[in-house]
Amino acid sequence: MWHAHQLHPKAYVQDLTELLGRVLDHDDSDLDRSPGQKLDKGFHESCELWLQNYGDVYERAGAMYRGLPPAPILPSHQIPAVGTPIDFVPLSPREVLQVYVTILRVQNLPKKKGDIRVRLKLERKCSSFKLETFSVPLREGAFWKHTWMFQAEKSTEALKIELLRRHSSILTWMMEGSDVLGYTSVSWEYLLSMPTLSLCGWLPLTRWVSQSNCPSLYVCISLTPPEPGPHLLRIINSLPTDDEGRMGMGSFFDRRGCWLTRTVLDYSNKEVFIIRARFSDGFTHTPEAEKCIYIHKGGWEYKNSHSRTGYTPAVVAVAYQVVTGQESKKELSRQRCWCFFGKTSEILVRASDVDSNWDLRLDLELHGNLGGQIRLVCGRKLDYEVKGATEEEEGGFVTVIRYNLADAPLGKATAVFNWRTGAMEVSPQESVVLILLFSSIISRSVLDMKHIKVKFNRHRRPPP
Repeated sequence: MWHAHQLHPKAYVQDLTELLGRVLDHDDSDLDRSPGQKLDKGFHESCELWLQNYGDVYERAGAMYRGLPPAPILPSHQIPAVGTPIDFVPLSPREVLQVYVTILRVQNLPKKKGDIRVRLKLERKCSSFKLETFSVPLREGAFWKHTWMFQAEKSTEALKIELLRRHSSILTWMMEGSDVLGYTSVSWEYLLSMPTLSLCGWLPLTRWVSQSNCPSLYVCISLTPPEPGPHLLRIINSLPTDDEGRMGMGSFFDRRGCWLTRTVLDYSNKEVFIIRARFSDGFTHTPEAEKCIYIHKGGWEYKNSHSRTGYTPAVVAVAYQVVTGQESKKELSRQRCWCFFGKTSEILVRASDVDSNWDLRLDLELHGNLGGQIRLVCGRKLDYEVKGATEEEEGGFVTVIRYNLADAPLGKATAVFNWRTGAMEVSPQESVVLILLFSSIISRSVLDMKHIKVKFNRHRRPPP
């Protein structure tokens, strides 16, 4: 707020001169925000004074301090000319909101035995965001303050605040749970229509049993405008397919190739891609030079509503393993090379010679057109970093860092994926197909380098 005021120098000088008789010095040299230090004390004192004078919270969604930015990771090649990548297979966009909810006071609490508590839920459930916070005990008083900060899907439509009664008997509570005494809902559309994108005031609770003095909560809610959110994808195993993309491998005498097949689901459990990796010709394992990975756009296609045999949609990307035929078994057990995008780019997956847990620290190199644009780093880095995570917890994660974005010349983390679990988060600035190729290539390479035998489950089908 102070910085926003300073963006208007004339008004800033005039206002401070009228209020203080001078222009207040703004010292940005002190960056210590640890508990008990000057900045921390000043912030909490400002919050308390704001609350006492205006009856509202000082904090606002999307406007609070988020910590120091992560240290940049330098590129492994020369940085190319700035340009924005174009995803040639766009997905349905997601819209997310940053939400800040504070309950300050409560009145007319019911005189019932048991512990009166409050919790937050969403009006409409969303598979990628299910908000059901732990219930918090309520008490009447001058200022009772509890705050929640979270990110919500705009498709969830509304925020619901519930008043609960937890039974005094632990046995009864464990068997029957808590009683809902009342609730109130605030839609995102209503909050977005407010000039300040915020709401502060008493909200009466709708009760299941009518009563003259219904409970009310003094609530402060703020949110940010909807913005494009990252794509949340996960990969699940599916039935193997044949060379024609038909689900199932056919009978023993009718086998036409065998492909390891996986289905990619988005945050709403919709089928968006199918990944196929050639495993054998139906009887013997595929030679190294013929191994390939296909990415298909869309879900399984069925000839009619009664058909149980699905077919894969059109291919949008292909990756081929690069071999000369002269590699020894030891070399193939230590590194694999794949080309993709019309053989204009290559990725080298290399294992350590001395580390038994080499799959936790893979050496990933990109060459060709993407060599200077992207770097792959094992673990969750930059914006995806998880403080205090162990090496085992970071296992399988790979961060994608781009260096050709106009808004981040020093590099920006545009995606993170786990080639073990098949989970991934891809920003709108990044190509989803490219990340699927990276994850599939690394997973397949590790599988081959470890000589892991694949067992097929003929009865597993993708979700309807």
